[in-house]
Formats: sequence, C-alpha cells, structure tokens
Amino acid sequence: MKRLLLRLYPARWRERYGDELLALVDEAGFGPRAALDMARGGMRERVHALRRAIVQGGAEMVIGPAWRHPTGWALVAALVLAPTLLLVGMSYLTYELGLSGLAAMMEPVNDAINRVRPLDLLLVAAPLIALLVALVPLLRLELRRGAEVGTTEAVVGLRLRAANLLVGLAALAVGGLLLGHIVVESVLQIGP
Repeated sequence: MKRLLLRLYPARWRERYGDELLALVDEAGFGPRAALDMARGGMRERVHALRRAIVQGGAEMVIGPAWRHPTGWALVAALVLAPTLLLVGMSYLTYELGLSGLAAMMEPVNDAINRVRPLDLLLVAAPLIALLVALVPLLRLELRRGAEVGTTEAVVGLRLRAANLLVGLAALAVGGLLLGHIVVESVLQIGP
C-alpha cells in the first residue's frame, strides 16, 4: 500500500525522496493517518510540480494511460464500433444491394432495435464514442512560456498511429453512413 501511495508523488520527487519517505513511514509506523498524510503530500507535490512547470514553461498535459497505450485504446474503439459497423454493413447488403437471403436474419435484429430505444441510441452514438476513444491517445497539449514576459502558450501536438487512425476513419465512415440514412429516411422521409 505504501508503494501505491508513493505513486501519487511526481516521478522526479519519488526518485529523489521516495526511499527516504518509505524509510520514515516504516520507522514511524504505517496506519490510516500515515496513509492519509502520504496521499495529501502526493497531491500537494503534484500541484507544486504543475505550478513550477507552468511558470517555468514546458508542462505537458496528456491522458496518461491513453498516451502510453494507444494501440489498446484503438482496440477498445474498434470493439465499441463493431456492433454498429456490423449492423450498417448487413443493412446495406440486405436493403441496398438486395441480398434477400439476409433479410430473414435482419428482420429480428431490426425489430429488437425498434423495441429497445436505448439500444438504438447506443448504436447511433457508438461511432462518435469510438472516434473519441481512438483519437484521444493521439493528442498532446503542452503549455510553454511565451516569447513575451508573463505569457503562456498552448501548443497542441498530434502523433500519427496507424491503428488509431484506421479505427477513427472507420468510425467517421460508419457514422456518416448512419447519419445519412437517418436524415434521408427519418428527417426527409424519403424511402420505402
């Protein structure tokens, strides 16, 4: 538990003072009060480190697990997108290309979607959710000291990861097809 609480402190702080803190806690005894003190101290040091970084420039803000594991996030995004992709693909094959053999399979699915409204909304929202999950690990916001005294600049960085970009593009395509279908059939009321 002590090592877990030590992770609340910034990495530089842990490298410099971590062993001393653990030795001090071992000597004084580890209990609920010591755990609370370690947690408070860790948060306080994080705030101080962020303040120093903003004042001195060069602070980066990234979503840690997303930045470190972009392929995993792309996989999660693909899993979120998969049901909608399958439904849109099967619907296109059945109703647009006229593969009547698939109609027997699609009718119960369409009936279930029409009966359970949250399922319908979830299928419509899935491409947007998948797009966000796929692209979050690719963004980095950095705060730097500006050229003029007392100014801070925000710099947005983008890294390119093939898996995340492919899932993001697939989410855009599926979302666009689905949105087009909704607009044509529901809003404009064109169709069978």
